[in-house]
Amino acid sequence: MEKIARENITPDQRRELVDFIKLHPQLNSGKFTNEFTFKKAQELWQSLANTLNAFPAGAHKDWKKWRKTWHDIKTRTKSKSSMIKQHRKRTGGGPPTDINIITQEEEVLGIMGQVIVDGHPGISESLVEFDVLTMLPDQTSIDHDYAFGVSQKEDSEIHVKENPNIADENDPPLEVPPVYKQQSSGKTKRPRRIQRLEQTISATSQLAAQTERDISLREHYYKRKNELYEQDITAKLRIASALERIAKCKEDMSKTQLSLPDSPCYDT
Repeated sequence: MEKIARENITPDQRRELVDFIKLHPQLNSGKFTNEFTFKKAQELWQSLANTLNAFPAGAHKDWKKWRKTWHDIKTRTKSKSSMIKQHRKRTGGGPPTDINIITQEEEVLGIMGQVIVDGHPGISESLVEFDVLTMLPDQTSIDHDYAFGVSQKEDSEIHVKENPNIADENDPPLEVPPVYKQQSSGKTKRPRRIQRLEQTISATSQLAAQTERDISLREHYYKRKNELYEQDITAKLRIASALERIAKCKEDMSKTQLSLPDSPCYDT
């Protein structure tokens, strides 16, 4: 089965593409406003696609794929620039690198800006690990020609962040050394055990405090109950004593038949 040959981008098409982006930097910034809307950007990309497709030789694409081509050019140029800077920062010298930046790529770096390429000068670069995925020749790549994130800002301003991890089928692949992730050890289980132990201690402390409150309430209850019991006994003894005095008075009255004023029942 014959393979269909793909037309690559010619230097003239690449030159026209870079010059067009220089004239319309809004297409590179990916920043939409009330004046520069997504529809306006789409019209510019369509105009550029018509111009590039009019070349007698070279690639013929729709405006979305030409937009992807610009993303690929930026990605490759930024990667080459980063490799050169990393080689210069190595200690011990060594042979010079074979990677060079051509004039057109320098123009691309100028369009992208120094902060995007090198990062902010006052912020140290963080360590980032990449997983390198190898695609087999017979696999079909998924169309990620315009992957971006959108965040809403004030004054209806939308910022579009382009996906830099898009490769161009017309450019040779860059050799990127794989970075292996360090496997996590079993030490991550220790914080969970400590957390469970702390939760157990907290629950035990709450239970002990509740038990102390219960004991205190019981002590107060039984103390009050004993006081009432003693008061009840005292009252019953007084009633019994009064009944005995009444009974004795009646007995004396029946025996002596004395007058009531002289009766001991009225003695105080």
